[in-house]
Amino acid sequence: MKTALLLVSLIACSSLGEILSAKGMQQVGAVSLNPRELLRAIGRMLRNPFLFAGVIFLAVSFFSFISLLSYADLSLVVPLTAVSYVTNTLGAKFFLGEQIEPKRWLGTLLVMAGVIIITLAAR
Repeated sequence: MKTALLLVSLIACSSLGEILSAKGMQQVGAVSLNPRELLRAIGRMLRNPFLFAGVIFLAVSFFSFISLLSYADLSLVVPLTAVSYVTNTLGAKFFLGEQIEPKRWLGTLLVMAGVIIITLAAR
């Protein structure tokens, strides 16, 4: 039960963090390596609520991940986190408004099939 809860936390927080970070960076705009423009972009990043929330969710995801690694096999945990490919693709479609090509959906389904195989093998 503990493993399932940590996996759900890891996957949900990772996906939320990445989707919110993407939304925030869309609002911040392109980042240049020009020192003056980079400082301006960092200022916009620090004030962006989507990016701030994304970082918080990614931190929770990281701590869920290392908690899992304290007792579960890396060869099980990392492949199971691939579920986030599915949740990220859905978030990109419905929250960010991205157009997802059929080949990307197929790739996402293949990743999900791999997760199912690994889950069944772990039982």
